[in-house]
Amino acid sequence: MNIVYFNTPVGTNKVAFTITDKTVDVLKAEGVIPHGSRTLVKPHNENMKAEESAKHIHIDKCVFDNQDNPTDIVFDLDLLKSYFLNLYKQIRANAFKVLDGYQTRALASNNSALVAEIEADKQALRDMPQSLDYSNAHTGLDVAKTYPQSLLVDYAEKYKSKF
Repeated sequence: MNIVYFNTPVGTNKVAFTITDKTVDVLKAEGVIPHGSRTLVKPHNENMKAEESAKHIHIDKCVFDNQDNPTDIVFDLDLLKSYFLNLYKQIRANAFKVLDGYQTRALASNNSALVAEIEADKQALRDMPQSLDYSNAHTGLDVAKTYPQSLLVDYAEKYKSKF
């Protein structure tokens, strides 16, 4: 079995793949691969490394390493960063709900110090997109390991004992 990677639609850098015993010519003749697509054939390995497996799971975030003469597929790091940022924003929205609830309770009890502390946490969450440092991220795994510190806090646990 082989993994056949190909760009589709033709002329874009979007990559798709199929796992098959068929040749590229047969796949093109059958209409599976568009004529004019660049292709790359690799042996299929059931026990591939984590990053290779991640490329298949997130194939929509991969491109050929060289559009004219591909030798590998690689993560489009900008697209991968965007994917993770959107994921982080969804997680952040849940944290805001927790913090808003505690801040309302702190306001109701006239605890201005606690209101300010919660507001500082909320500001850290607001600043999260700009605080992500991808300067040392050169691979998909590096991007995935760049996680915002403000999302590592369990805000419910942090504030529940303060009431």
